[in-house]
Amino acid sequence: MKSLVSVAHFFVFAATLISGAPLERRATISIPSEELWIITNPAPATIIQPGPGNLLGQVSIANGNNEIDTIVSFPLGSNPAPTSGSTCQFVLQGITPTGSGIVQLFTLGGEVVSPLKAGQVPYYNQYEGQYNVKTSPSTPIDVTYVPCNFDSNGLLQFVIRPQNTDDSLKWSQSSTVGAFLEYTP
Repeated sequence: MKSLVSVAHFFVFAATLISGAPLERRATISIPSEELWIITNPAPATIIQPGPGNLLGQVSIANGNNEIDTIVSFPLGSNPAPTSGSTCQFVLQGITPTGSGIVQLFTLGGEVVSPLKAGQVPYYNQYEGQYNVKTSPSTPIDVTYVPCNFDSNGLLQFVIRPQNTDDSLKWSQSSTVGAFLEYTP
């Protein structure tokens, strides 16, 4: 009888270990871009659609010319700050592109503030991957996670540009459509 109790205790112990394993996913926070700036490329950039309050985005190029890029800004707001264990992922969703539907993402060499004026667009800094926008949400092609480096003002900003020679996507940012930053706190 004592051996049956020991076996029963073993199974209870094993079940407790299995159920206590860290199998649950951490909550993901999704931040929509709250300010967008549409600019021309190459430098010096012309500001086509300035903030503040702009919620229109456009990324396009025609026959390798007349490139239009969009700077997106994600405010941390009252959300918990990312930790060293956090992962951040850039997402575009609800947008129907023409052409390849592939865009590139870059960090900026400085913070963009409104009102943005000609000559104030920071340089494109670190490459943060290509994204297939034909899937919704977008699919990262070569870089799954982006740095969770919010600046001292609680902002994380990127520039989105076309990948190929004939691409176009336009959107009006909302809580379900446009550019988003998803992260685990």
